[in-house]
Amino acid sequence: STARRSARPQTRSGTALGQAQSGVLPVDRRLTTAAYLEDWLEHDAKPRIRPKAYRLDRWLTDQHIAPQIGRVPLAKLQPEHIQALLSADQGLGPDSLRLVLTVLRSALRRAERNGHIRRNVATLVDAPRGQKRRVDPYTAEQAATLLRAARGHEDGAIVITAIAIGARLGEVLALRWQDVDLDAGTLSISHTLIEHSLTLAPAKTESSRRDRVLPAFAVEALRDHRREQVRRRLAAGSEWEDQDLVFCDDRGRPVRASCLRTRYYLLLEDAGLPRKRLHDIRHTYASLHLEAGEEPVNVSKALGHSSLSTTADIYAHLMPKSQR
Repeated sequence: STARRSARPQTRSGTALGQAQSGVLPVDRRLTTAAYLEDWLEHDAKPRIRPKAYRLDRWLTDQHIAPQIGRVPLAKLQPEHIQALLSADQGLGPDSLRLVLTVLRSALRRAERNGHIRRNVATLVDAPRGQKRRVDPYTAEQAATLLRAARGHEDGAIVITAIAIGARLGEVLALRWQDVDLDAGTLSISHTLIEHSLTLAPAKTESSRRDRVLPAFAVEALRDHRREQVRRRLAAGSEWEDQDLVFCDDRGRPVRASCLRTRYYLLLEDAGLPRKRLHDIRHTYASLHLEAGEEPVNVSKALGHSSLSTTADIYAHLMPKSQR
């Protein structure tokens, strides 16, 4: 009996010694999933990813992940816990649930690498399936109505430019006058506007950096817009913050997308148009060009997609008609 009692601590000690010699750290069974995720968000995710992505990861963690599985010790987390989290009725759609799983996989990858857990159990759970969101572009007639309504509107040049080049909203709002050559009728897209900080960030991929040719109606709108901007700059005087932005507020500062959306919806209402997202202008550009017979590869490059397959995946229902 004495021998058995003395053998037990020796076994535990031997195991710990073997782990230390092999470079494997003992698992901390007191560390909760919530505490670990908090540390991961602040010390791993926040310095590494864009502010917008960090805010989304933070919101998903605080509002949906931690309340469901936060009390579970990290070392005891099982696929069943994560499956129950994804199956819980939290008002999240399939896309958001896939993001939840992505957050957990990323966080637990670091935990596995650092020896907090033996395996990344999030990789053992299948991502939820959902219906693909169908794009909702304007028709050609509605696009023409929108163009007419935009002329003379305070945000008209933004809308017209977006329709003309099919760029992402952040790319349009990040345009600087040094990027635009109205005499040649061209512009270069190289940055995007970060909504949270209202700062410019370089385009994420090589395909996102691209040159675009402006149609005549967009050149005309931008010339009018520049004259109006000069007037506003003179009126602001010393309060003007010169950032060389094509689109800015009355003090030269970047346009906040949330405020722009409110004014845009009022523009649609006045024009008698159905309420659609600003992003649907981008879809309108793509759909009108594909339906007019433009080669999909050219549309893909214009949109700044990383590959033709991305364009085909979004606009597959328009491809057959354009090919015919």
